[in-house]
Amino acid sequence: FTLKQQELARLLLPIGEYPKSEIREIAAEAGLPVADKPDSQEICFIPDGDYRKFVGERTKPTPGDFIDSDGNVLGQHPGIQFFTVGQRRRLGLNGNTGKPLFVTRIIPETHQIVLGSVRDLDERQLWASRVTFVGEEPPSEPVTVDAKIRYNAGVSTATLTPRGDWAEIRFDEPQRAVTPGQAVVFYQGDVVLGGGIIEREAPLLQEIAGG
Repeated sequence: FTLKQQELARLLLPIGEYPKSEIREIAAEAGLPVADKPDSQEICFIPDGDYRKFVGERTKPTPGDFIDSDGNVLGQHPGIQFFTVGQRRRLGLNGNTGKPLFVTRIIPETHQIVLGSVRDLDERQLWASRVTFVGEEPPSEPVTVDAKIRYNAGVSTATLTPRGDWAEIRFDEPQRAVTPGQAVVFYQGDVVLGGGIIEREAPLLQEIAGG
């Protein structure tokens, strides 16, 4: 969604109309070793899929507290980089809370991770920054879109309101585990309208005005 028309005008997709199965057949007939290469949706430069190990070897984790929504300390964690919004497993609390807990928010400034119930993960609204639109002209007023908040999620109907370089997105139905830092992409049918980066907080008025 970050590509504009000036980039797309120079883009060539010579195998864009072929299904992957047919490309594998062509590669096999040509004797190419990639014909039998397994499919993968993992991070390409982490072949074993262990991103925790990868991050841990390259950064110095700062331990912090697990807290609930009221600020009560529930335990300690080894570093915020090992967790993501919506995560339930590998929290390291050893079941001492008596109920299922999920990561509902990560606060980098204080190295705190907020835990809550599965219902605490549901949100109807989000703000996105660095919004770009693939078409020549971005919408000037609220528009109905299908929005997707992660690569493996389905699309959901929402109202997109442009706010300068930001956008406010209100979903018809609650969305689970809206995660700051990930992309939200807007569609109409099979057309990509654009997208942006999910933020933890709404923008300041001057940020909207500046856009």
